[in-house]
Amino acid sequence: MKYSAKKFVTDFFWYLAGTTTTLLVGVLRTPVFTRYFTPEEYGYYGLILITFSILSIFLYGWLNNCIWRFYNQYKKEGILNKFYLNLFLLYVVFSIIFLFIAFSWYLLSSGGITGTLIILVFVQLLVASPLNYMLIVDRLEYRSKKYNIIAIFRVVLSFTLQYLLTFQLDFRIEAIPLASLSIDLIILIAITPSFLSKISYKLKDISGKIIKTLFGYAVPGIISNLSAIIIASSDRYFIAMFGTIDEVGIYNQVYSFSQLSIMALVNVFFAVINPKFLKTLEYSYRGSNRLTMNYLIVFIIFILPVTTYLSMFAFDFSNVFFGKDFRIGYKLIPWVMFGNFFSGLTLFSDNRLKFGMYYKQIFWGYIVTAVVNILLNFFFIPVYTYRFAAVSTLISYSLLMIYFFYLDYKYTSFSLHGLKVLLPVIIVLVLQFIADYFLRNHFLTQAGFMVTGIEVLIFALAYIVTIIVFIPNPIKIFVRDSDMK
Repeated sequence: MKYSAKKFVTDFFWYLAGTTTTLLVGVLRTPVFTRYFTPEEYGYYGLILITFSILSIFLYGWLNNCIWRFYNQYKKEGILNKFYLNLFLLYVVFSIIFLFIAFSWYLLSSGGITGTLIILVFVQLLVASPLNYMLIVDRLEYRSKKYNIIAIFRVVLSFTLQYLLTFQLDFRIEAIPLASLSIDLIILIAITPSFLSKISYKLKDISGKIIKTLFGYAVPGIISNLSAIIIASSDRYFIAMFGTIDEVGIYNQVYSFSQLSIMALVNVFFAVINPKFLKTLEYSYRGSNRLTMNYLIVFIIFILPVTTYLSMFAFDFSNVFFGKDFRIGYKLIPWVMFGNFFSGLTLFSDNRLKFGMYYKQIFWGYIVTAVVNILLNFFFIPVYTYRFAAVSTLISYSLLMIYFFYLDYKYTSFSLHGLKVLLPVIIVLVLQFIADYFLRNHFLTQAGFMVTGIEVLIFALAYIVTIIVFIPNPIKIFVRDSDMK
């Protein structure tokens, strides 16, 4: 398939529509529900969700990675039916294990809201996993329209149901997982028959070879994913240990705000490039350096300014998007934003190294970074409270990014010299940061929302002009050298 500029633009706008809807709903969800649910409730929900997310890495998450990695390979070999059947078998087996763990935790819990959240979050993940598997296939097959229509329905209907459960039926924090699992179940029932109609399978297609291949790929993936979620989430446990459950809730919502902004943009970017990027790595691994550099340049052009402006105006955004009990966490926003930005940059080399079979190096990179993150949290959260958690996350992602780019250079001669084209836009952002700091401390000490909006507009226009002058056609850079048959 030729991935032309026209196809890129079409995919980009569909993913933009899906992500924009997610962002708008998330922006609406945060001020609405942080003014109703308490930090304590968000704290319990966050800890349970993170714990199940860690468990799901061993049970479900690695199957996502296998689909991304092996779908094109097994499609090329003409054995997708075998691939699907073995994936389904593994899903069933691990769902039984997951059920046993969740039920045991429920029996050991104190009941009440904790027990309810345990059951609901378990069912939510149980339903969401097969739905996500099918949606990955849509993305790999360039079905951006279908994927994003489902994503839009998913987020809008989930928010609507959560709102009704909360404000009409007087549900508390359990409304969040209940709404999500209900909508996911409806969508799963709706799209599964169409998906299965394209598959023919027999029990003899159960293949020990395929399962062994998947497990062989899964082990480093499980370790890296586990380490990644430790870097992103283990700080909640230390905050609960050395602080309060309210502080867990405040930090979790600030972090979630970043997920709804920077990581949402990172996800839409990779949603657009992954079908072509991964296929290029599969068929022409050694020839992918230039394509990767083009993607990396555009990634920074579009996502770095958003990261910078959200960090620069963190106080103003927190007043708009957070309830009063959560606004105290605004100082965490810059650290969390840039931490997620560096995490996004890491994905470039992470994908390349996986296709190069450098699993051992990936394994140790994530393990060491996770250990560093745990040690930083253990020693400094008791001293500097939950505020240090965001700092340790930024430090950890920075170290991991540097290490992965080093490995990419060492094994594939992938150089970052091409990024010098970005020097003008980076200088502009630095100057804007300095200017904002000077203005806020000398002239705009009590700047209102209108003044802040004008400042953001001026800065954004200056940035766009810089791009036009020094980088005339970022879209052309993006699709250049990607027309592989």
